[in-house]
Amino acid sequence: MRIHAFDAARSILLTLGIAYHALVFVFLYVEPAGLAEFLSVVFLHQLLHSFRMPAFFIVAGFFAMFLIDRRGRGAFLKHRILRIGLPFLIFWPLVVIANSWAVAWKFPSWSDVFPTSDTQHLWFLYFLMLFSFISWLSEPLLSRMATIHKKFPISLVMVALAALTPFIPGVIEREIKTSTHLLFHPGVFLFYFLCYCLGLVFFMQRERLLSLVADRSPLYMAIGLVGFVVFFVSQDWGVWFSSFAYSFAVWFLAVGVLGIFLKVAGNEQRAIRYISDSSYWLYLIHLPLIFVFLRIVSIAELPASLIVVLAIVSTLAIGLGSYQLFVRHTFLGQLLNGTRHKASHSAA
Repeated sequence: MRIHAFDAARSILLTLGIAYHALVFVFLYVEPAGLAEFLSVVFLHQLLHSFRMPAFFIVAGFFAMFLIDRRGRGAFLKHRILRIGLPFLIFWPLVVIANSWAVAWKFPSWSDVFPTSDTQHLWFLYFLMLFSFISWLSEPLLSRMATIHKKFPISLVMVALAALTPFIPGVIEREIKTSTHLLFHPGVFLFYFLCYCLGLVFFMQRERLLSLVADRSPLYMAIGLVGFVVFFVSQDWGVWFSSFAYSFAVWFLAVGVLGIFLKVAGNEQRAIRYISDSSYWLYLIHLPLIFVFLRIVSIAELPASLIVVLAIVSTLAIGLGSYQLFVRHTFLGQLLNGTRHKASHSAA
């Protein structure tokens, strides 16, 4: 079973959040030089947004079922609380403070921080914890479902999901929405739960589906890219088919991207493993760094595309450096990844 492929996918999808947020927020700090630059930046951030988190939640569902299968119900819930719930509770107020400072260049008052219900870019941890509780409660049903060997028509199900998603209230409003408040939007919650459930099915029928998705990944990517281009061109026309084109792009790109990882990342690679270990930390701290670097670099009045690249590179450099120095070999590494790596010492 090619766990390494999905582990690589999970880490890369999280790390792509750095690029996504740099692209989204760059025009808060610099005016686009022209229509071509504006459209290219919007195209890239909308493309990333269409598949990144749906694919991530599919992988999350896969690993949830993997943990239930390997460790049992109680150990699964304990693992989720320690790896997801505890980091969320610790970093949530810190992220609110850091993001507020990075945007306004001043620290918010305590009264502005602690009553907040906005989970900001940690919303996915909140959703994952809720999905984990649902999985824990429904484990007996999931275990029975895992013994069913009837073939799962993955392509047909993807078409059905793509056709139904535009009818889920609040999910697609030009592009797919997120819900960052504790009282989340039920439609958005349902959409990502469907992604998570697809991941559960991927594990249950892993012997057939993983190879099938890998083989069909070029087709799925082609369908998804066509759907996305149709959406991108038509999104301002007010036509009915735009949201359906986008929905097809979301589902087929998400599964297609995972198929690509299954093709090319089936074996463990040291570089990818390091990125996987660091990706959690990178995602937790990246957003205030993005705000800071976008503001600093924009002073030079460079093109938006170059500002985005410099902000991404700077954020990665600080993020990876801080991970190596303060996380990988410390209690933070234990908290986030369940492992405190031993520091290597060169021979004298």
